[in-house]
Amino acid sequence: MNQPMEATGGLISDLAEAEKPFLVFFKSEYCDYCKALEPAIAVISSRYGETIGVYLLDVDVNEDAANAFKDYTDGVPSVVLFFGGNFAVLKDPEAPDPYMWYRLSYLEDFIKAFLEDIYEANEQKPNL
Repeated sequence: MNQPMEATGGLISDLAEAEKPFLVFFKSEYCDYCKALEPAIAVISSRYGETIGVYLLDVDVNEDAANAFKDYTDGVPSVVLFFGGNFAVLKDPEAPDPYMWYRLSYLEDFIKAFLEDIYEANEQKPNL
């Protein structure tokens, strides 16, 4: 079972050299919304850890790495997928259910759509 990895200062070089997509979860110890989303991130890591790298980046602990990604995030919590110079940011759903963002199925759909787009562009088949 894969667990999310704590992001370190080397995260940027890890992403640049990545052979598989990375999901980065930007969080803060003081963010209740982050705490609500963490269990779903852990399940994503467990289910898809062979296909994608899953990182937790505490913006309060690792400010330098968080600042390097400030163009991709809009505060915490933020979920961003990176691969091969491409990225996708999970946005709050424009849905009547404000808690959809915390549902595992919403995260899975986001990941699958990103991977399908990336692999289709490279004429590869995603391993989901």
